[in-house]
Amino acid sequence: MSDTKEQAETAVQPKAWDPFQLMDRMDEEALRRELEGVASTDLVYVVREGSQEVVGLSKTGVDECCMALVSQGQVIREEDLQYELIGDGEAREALFKVKAARVAVSPSGQDVRLDQVIGVKRQAL
Repeated sequence: MSDTKEQAETAVQPKAWDPFQLMDRMDEEALRRELEGVASTDLVYVVREGSQEVVGLSKTGVDECCMALVSQGQVIREEDLQYELIGDGEAREALFKVKAARVAVSPSGQDVRLDQVIGVKRQAL
């Protein structure tokens, strides 16, 4: 197969649908508005493409969930955050890795670690 034909076949392949990248962009826009003093009221995102549907919490939704946990005597604590810069120029990205734990806190200040999650996020720069 010639290089030209391979390049043409590669060029016509549609880009994979990434609903989470779209949600990240919506969160970034919500953060910009929040910094300007305009609060977002969108708690969840519903992203559809064709017959596919993905539902996720917005940044505002995550904040509301954290407040609901506080009313139950629980908090989310970031235990570790690492990042790595990858690529050059237009392809430069940051890869974030975080470990967070849900903790029950008594009125006297004692805490009990309930569970933890590890998350990874790739962000274009």
